[in-house]
Amino acid sequence: MKKVFTLIVAILLFSAYSQVQGQVIFTSGFETWSGSHHPAGWVGTKTTIDTTTGIIKSTTSPHGGSSSVQLVNTGSSHKRFTTTGVSVESGVFYEVSYWVNGSGNIRCGVTDLTAFSLYVPIGYHAISSATWTQYKDTVVGPGTNAAGEFVISVSSTVAPNHLLIDDVTITKLAISVPTVSIHDIQYSTATPADSPYAGDNVNTGGIVTAASSSFFVLQSHAGPWNGIEVYDNTHVVAVGDSVTLSGTVSEYNGLTEIGGVYNFTIVNSSNPLPGPEIIPVVLVNSEPYECVFMRLENVICTDTAVGYNQYKLFDGNDTCTADDILYHFDATPGAHYDVNGIGYYYFSKYEILPRSAADINISTFSVEENNTTEVKMYPNPVVNELNVVINGKADAIRITDMLGNIVYNEFTKGQSNIIINTRNFSAGSYVVSLLNEGVITARQVIVK
Repeated sequence: MKKVFTLIVAILLFSAYSQVQGQVIFTSGFETWSGSHHPAGWVGTKTTIDTTTGIIKSTTSPHGGSSSVQLVNTGSSHKRFTTTGVSVESGVFYEVSYWVNGSGNIRCGVTDLTAFSLYVPIGYHAISSATWTQYKDTVVGPGTNAAGEFVISVSSTVAPNHLLIDDVTITKLAISVPTVSIHDIQYSTATPADSPYAGDNVNTGGIVTAASSSFFVLQSHAGPWNGIEVYDNTHVVAVGDSVTLSGTVSEYNGLTEIGGVYNFTIVNSSNPLPGPEIIPVVLVNSEPYECVFMRLENVICTDTAVGYNQYKLFDGNDTCTADDILYHFDATPGAHYDVNGIGYYYFSKYEILPRSAADINISTFSVEENNTTEVKMYPNPVVNELNVVINGKADAIRITDMLGNIVYNEFTKGQSNIIINTRNFSAGSYVVSLLNEGVITARQVIVK
């Protein structure tokens, strides 16, 4: 209880960070140069664009004054053109206003010389016009440094103009960022169920339930809508850390995530995790359990030939996919497992992500040992008719395809020998389940 209280207090204090007034802190019209490749106030320590061939003084039709800068980078990987030292403050928002024409990709950012923060929303402007156009990008300081640098990144520039930049103004902004629970970030009744905060900056916090080199998962409470991915390869976290942070909410291919992280704090460590919540497989395949720490009990591995090191898990009613994004496991077809993991959405489907070897165990409840029903099914593979011989009790027979669709569901009515017509079944793998007072006996059959 003490640790949970600490987290709540930290979030409340965290939401009250100081505001700043709008203030111009840097201007450049590219009027003063040292030679033809070094404009005053530019070419800082984080500049990576070629200082001879990539930075060129242009006096042809500037937006204002007598000159502008031409940036040349024909490669698809971005190159940075940065200011010299300008004061940068952690968590403070800055507007970078600039005029541009030509052809290529451009985006703005800021660095405290340790970490970089890109403009919100993260992405490039694709420029293809000979007309001067003004852009105003918002960036946020990733840390504090009196000699930070603002960044203009360019790629894929095209002759003859490549990209021409003029009249840059950087202004410190007064922006209030709301403190929002993970539940409220995730919860949506819309279709698709995109976050109501998509595109917004938020303060939030939770307990780390999973971590990789490129992202980690935060959860505030057990249950639906309470988990979220944080896309962040800068801060190192461990499972059980209590974390507060600010960042931008986005929908990445249908997965709600927070990126552009700043104001990051590890409040404390080794906290108990919220969950896992024991759920049926059907809930894995749902938006409310995206990024929620969950547990599946007594699920059977029905298919390991899914591709990309994925495998299918079935609980007698529905099937879900398990993926090795966090941990690789060689599942055995027909084996029964208890599986802990994180709900996920990847390549247009919901999944469960086990995190380590400790998350996957042979089920302590074996349906074969705890069910007095014995069953034989033949032939297997089957073409036209499947014979099911039952020695014991069974209330119903259900056949499910590998997508979890029920293709056959009948009460047994005390029969001990049942013939099932499979002529209309599509070729493939199926799971035949006998249900007896809530206990399931499952077999996999192949239909040719």
